[in-house]
Amino acid sequence: MKTPETRRQACGLSWSSRSTLVAAFSVRWPAGGARKRPSAKCRPTGNIGVCQPACHAQCCRAAGVRSPAVLGAASDRSVGRGSSDGIPDSLCLLCRTGPGTGCQRRTIKRFGPKGNSYDSPQPSRQKSAINPSGIANGRDMQLFRHVCPGGFLMSTLKSLRNKAILPFAFGLAGLPAFTGAASPDAERVEIQIASTFPTAMPILGKAATRLSELVETMSGGDLLLVPHEPNTLVPAAETVNAVADGRVGGAWAGAGWFAGRDGAFNMFSSFPFGPGMGEYLAWMYHGGGLEMAREMFAEYGVYNIPCGMIPPEASGWFQREIQSVEDLDGLRMRFFGLGAQVMQRFGVETRQIAPGDILTEIREGRLDATEFSLPAMDRPLGFQSELKYYYFPGWHQQATLFDLYFSLPVWNGLSPAHQEMVETACSDMIRGMIAEGEALQWQAMQEMRAEGVELRRWPAEILVAFEDAWLDIVDEQAAANPNFARVWESYDNFRQNYEIWKHFSFLQ
Repeated sequence: MKTPETRRQACGLSWSSRSTLVAAFSVRWPAGGARKRPSAKCRPTGNIGVCQPACHAQCCRAAGVRSPAVLGAASDRSVGRGSSDGIPDSLCLLCRTGPGTGCQRRTIKRFGPKGNSYDSPQPSRQKSAINPSGIANGRDMQLFRHVCPGGFLMSTLKSLRNKAILPFAFGLAGLPAFTGAASPDAERVEIQIASTFPTAMPILGKAATRLSELVETMSGGDLLLVPHEPNTLVPAAETVNAVADGRVGGAWAGAGWFAGRDGAFNMFSSFPFGPGMGEYLAWMYHGGGLEMAREMFAEYGVYNIPCGMIPPEASGWFQREIQSVEDLDGLRMRFFGLGAQVMQRFGVETRQIAPGDILTEIREGRLDATEFSLPAMDRPLGFQSELKYYYFPGWHQQATLFDLYFSLPVWNGLSPAHQEMVETACSDMIRGMIAEGEALQWQAMQEMRAEGVELRRWPAEILVAFEDAWLDIVDEQAAANPNFARVWESYDNFRQNYEIWKHFSFLQ
């Protein structure tokens, strides 16, 4: 006797996919015993397990299905009436909040490389669970998205060769705060995001993909943030500048990559002997840090959203052991942000280079040393093949913030609901990156040791010398740059008050 599950499979209603496809088919079985098996031509096609559309209703009748329902909520309602594109009625799924009354084609608003919007009657090919490469894989496929009134989005892949239609992605029908009633002429928005970090990079690179998936799911596919690899839209080190200049609509980077415009922007990314993760977030969100950051970015036509954070970094890869600050003199080193100015005080020639270019510079003899990030992010870059002394702690970056950037015209062009979704998604990204960042480092460090890397802590006297140099730099920067003076005063006042809590509550 067939179980309900085998009947679901026979009808092609069993669904398994990535976590971003959050809805699944469920069916309700009327009384009446076993049903006859579908004819051969109506068997599931491919490995997706969906009946051929022309036979879909016959499949369901043969298996005894009354009507599909969303997220396991069985329904007696009939399915929608189909669409002007000829999609079968059985594929226009019920909206969670009400009966389907037809599917409407959506218009897409895209923000191209220069941040300009343009409408397209037909979406471009997008990466998806079915088509992860974004390429048609030998079949001339086009992506169509349809929405049933009530907020439930349905996406289909339509083959221009054999007209096969496969439902493949669903919106968050269970989140009414994000899925209000949809208008038949509602727009989809697509924004190109230039990333400073390769998407294959652990934590920081993969975060761009995760953010894109999260926003697409929350918006029911109405808002797409499309991440691009470094150096595809713009050079990796210029992503934030490209947003300010209007060359791209958005960027995934850190404020330190914008410090060429104003050195005070470094304070919103990381700075030497700065706060830990909790203190940094407290100052940004409750001490005035975020307000000042947004005020400064707005002067350049940029809107910033804190969207990621990582734990303390390592602070340097070297060819030999560093026993005193004199050993630093003359080194050519990749170094990020305000920490680079500290190293310069000890005779180090510093450059801020995008991560994908560092190893080449070392191998070709243009760098003697480098720092980049966490062990789990450094190891895949291959520094350990050339440099064997790895120093901690990351005095220059005890916590590092990363932002999602939009040009102000692009951000202001989003609906309030879409803006809230992006802000909420970024809050979740901060949580996830902190947790993942803390969890992954020990394994990478063990693997490095097995590869012959020497893990070292800076001697106390060297750390004291670094901090003394940093405090001198603060005085000089504050005297020369009113923005730096204002931001530093805000943070320093907050830290002095925070010390009361920190002294009594934290183990010393």
